[in-house]
This record gives sequence, structure tokens and C-alpha cells, in this order.
Amino acid sequence: MNGPVDGSETYGTWLKRQPVDFQNDMLGRTRAELFRNGKVPIDRFVDDLGKTITLKELAIKENL
Repeated sequence: MNGPVDGSETYGTWLKRQPVDFQNDMLGRTRAELFRNGKVPIDRFVDDLGKTITLKELAIKENL
């Protein structure tokens, strides 16, 4: 998006540096807010198969 990224950088650390509007576009407003506030790490938004879980499932899984 804005130039080369170090190969050792994770998607989460890269996304954390992006503008709020971009984070909202990528994750959705609620997930982005949870991510920004440190309540849910980026890898917890998907199941073991890489499928995005619903916000209801996320709330149960993360005790939100």
C-alpha cells in the first residue's frame, strides 16, 4: 500500500500502523476497534481454517 514491508513484519503490526479508516475498511468498524484497543489480536478473527468468524462467535470466544 505504501511501499515495501520488511519480510519479518506481521500483518497485525503492519495494520496497526495504518490509518483508522483503512483499518475499518479491512476489518469492519467493530473488529477494527477491538484490534486497535488491544482487546482481540488480529489472528483471533478467523477460525482454524482461516474463515472469518462472526462477531457473535468472536464475543463468545473472547468473552467480550
